[in-house]
Amino acid sequence: MAAMFPVGFRFRPTDEELVRSYLYPKVTGTQTQGDDLIPKHDIPEHDLYAPNTEPSKIWNQFGGKNLEEKQEELELLFFTRLKRVSSTGSRIKRTIGGGCWKGDASGKSAKNVLETKSKTMKRIGFKKTLHYKNDDSKDNNRWILHELSLDESFLRHAKIGDMVVCRLRKHPKKEEIIPRTHVSSQTSQNTNLMLEFLKSNSREITMAPTMIPEGYRFWPTDEELVLYYLYPKVIGTQTGEDGCIPEHDLYAPNTEPWKIWEAFGGPNLEKNQEELELLFFTRLKRVSSTDSRIKRTIGKGCWKGDASGKYAKDVLETLTRTRTGFKKTFHYKSDESKDNNRWILHELSLDKSFLSHAMDFSGISPLLNLLPQSQRIISWSLKMYVVESKGGAIVCMLLALLFLGTWPAVMTLLERRGRLPQHTYLDYSITNLLAAVIIALTFGEIGKGTPTAPNFFTQLSQDNWPSVLFAMAGGVVLSVGNLSTQYSWALVGLSVTEVISSSLTVVIGTTMNYFLDDKINRADILFPGVGCFLIAVCLGSFVHASNAADNKEKLKSLSTEGTGFSTSKETLTNDVVRESDVENGSSSADKARAGTAGFLIELENRRSIKVFGKSTIIGLAITFFAGICFSLFSPAFNLATNDQWHTLKEGVPHLSVYTAFFYFSVSCFVVGIVLNIIFLYHPILNLPKSSLKAYLSDWNGRGWAFLAGFLCGFGNGLQFMGGEAAGYAAADSVQALPLVSTFWGILIFGEYRRSSRKTYILLVSMLFMFVVAVGVLMASSGHRK
Repeated sequence: MAAMFPVGFRFRPTDEELVRSYLYPKVTGTQTQGDDLIPKHDIPEHDLYAPNTEPSKIWNQFGGKNLEEKQEELELLFFTRLKRVSSTGSRIKRTIGGGCWKGDASGKSAKNVLETKSKTMKRIGFKKTLHYKNDDSKDNNRWILHELSLDESFLRHAKIGDMVVCRLRKHPKKEEIIPRTHVSSQTSQNTNLMLEFLKSNSREITMAPTMIPEGYRFWPTDEELVLYYLYPKVIGTQTGEDGCIPEHDLYAPNTEPWKIWEAFGGPNLEKNQEELELLFFTRLKRVSSTDSRIKRTIGKGCWKGDASGKYAKDVLETLTRTRTGFKKTFHYKSDESKDNNRWILHELSLDKSFLSHAMDFSGISPLLNLLPQSQRIISWSLKMYVVESKGGAIVCMLLALLFLGTWPAVMTLLERRGRLPQHTYLDYSITNLLAAVIIALTFGEIGKGTPTAPNFFTQLSQDNWPSVLFAMAGGVVLSVGNLSTQYSWALVGLSVTEVISSSLTVVIGTTMNYFLDDKINRADILFPGVGCFLIAVCLGSFVHASNAADNKEKLKSLSTEGTGFSTSKETLTNDVVRESDVENGSSSADKARAGTAGFLIELENRRSIKVFGKSTIIGLAITFFAGICFSLFSPAFNLATNDQWHTLKEGVPHLSVYTAFFYFSVSCFVVGIVLNIIFLYHPILNLPKSSLKAYLSDWNGRGWAFLAGFLCGFGNGLQFMGGEAAGYAAADSVQALPLVSTFWGILIFGEYRRSSRKTYILLVSMLFMFVVAVGVLMASSGHRK
């Protein structure tokens, strides 16, 4: 009976058809009209919620492997019965093997109402979308289950029971949209027999479309299109199915792809959720009567291949390895149109050697598939690189943690060597922006962009200003926060500054990102990690208080030994210590052991920001202000890349991480440059005045400042790349940078040297809590769909 179907028809039912024409008869035990003439597709009944199986086992058992080999649609259909948690309860138990079927991050299934397409829009059922969850399996999030159930009001007398029909799908990767280059069983015959069959102009049965059971659609392979439709069209025979494909000029100067799409019912396909593809016969046009080149202009644009202008060409063969034709892939190009790169054309033509008699090849009518980008195309070309896996996201976070924990130590080193912070920050701002430009021009431009994920340069010209403003707002608050910490490092120390500001960032920023990301991170893991940060900030404040008391005792003991030392600003100013630049290998610190009172005095005389005699309350206030600024930049960036508030116009793609990071860094650069130029002439904290001329001539430590800018720029970029993949809430784990900065503070600056046992105990406890916090936050990583 299967041979009665016209070539190219396959079982591809809509959700409505599955519920109305397959699930309803299954539940009620009835037969729909026409079942006695043509058998409907056989959907097996199988337990998809069994404890002793896995989705992959079901997939292999029912022929999923064959679908992959033939490059068919990766979907299997099943009837199955729901299982209740208890006989008296209404909750459904959806465990399967070692995992379970779950909805979104909140655990709720995505539920849609199914309605008939009649004028009355009668509700017939529901559709729930579930994902396979198993953290211990490599198949976690790899399978999708669409569960279709009947609405009680749709039934008259029968009871629904717990019978549902399900689509089991293998979750495709973004570049895996199903092609149609396979050869069906109908084309696996001997090629000569097929040609004779086609030339005979006879088909044993030509079935009227009205006789085809619901769920079957015209979905031919490329091989079938060439053999059963294009070949008869060329040689002038009829097969009874030519009406399925109209003839139309796709290279006309007075039309556009979207006009053809609208004229031949494309919007109806979109409305009915059909496959977004139209088929046409068309004739090629030569550049001139004596030129063999093909003219593929259309309206204000043209059909082109890849960036080099060459089309992607595939050879079509039968299973007997007989070459039947060629397939060429083109994209619509028009720089003046918003639909640039929005349409794809697959041009199928016959091979000369396949024709059984001589004919002018220039007169052959190629068969073409016109479809919007993103439908059933598998591209083997290199695409814009985007971190998608949880493992890749964690690697990005760890590298970001290292970079973001190191650059403050470099900046502090320069301040302690006496370089003005304004000079350092101006140098830092230059390379910080340069890092963003490098990331945008490499990761953001690798390979070809798509309409939903354009490349960096493409997005610069798009109408995406709401998202751009969010990204730039994030850059502004980050720049102000970085500028604030530059002074708090001197007043309260590198370690304490990083502990307080980072903890505020995690507590506020992580909570905001968790809700902005639609709770894709596991709350039961995420918020205990935030709690660890809160404990760490408390321990950090205790460490600071204990270390300050230790330093006070050291200075007090030095004073009682008769040195005449005073912590007043006047005394320290007159206490001149001869030293050479630390950067050149000699330091007055060599004359005093780290952690001693003499070391603290020499450090005070050397550094650019004098801290003795200043209240630590000012430093703590600046630190808390910086922490609030830091807590806002990541949520702002999140809004820029994911548009949770729907500020973009319909059809405008979201900013990529690389484009958003570029705008983010531009605003960060502008704010940093403007404020620090002001601080050159109007310094704060009693710093000496400077000028642009003095800055330009100050090469003492400039290389280190440039390094700090690169570290911060690449660190932020890696944080955002990881956050886009695993959730920005989990990416806030990089704010555990006190782990790194405290290490540098001890190794380079002698912080906590010769402190009391109490200080050491508190310090170890603080670092331990940060280690726990990092591990817990990274473990909460989700997967952005």
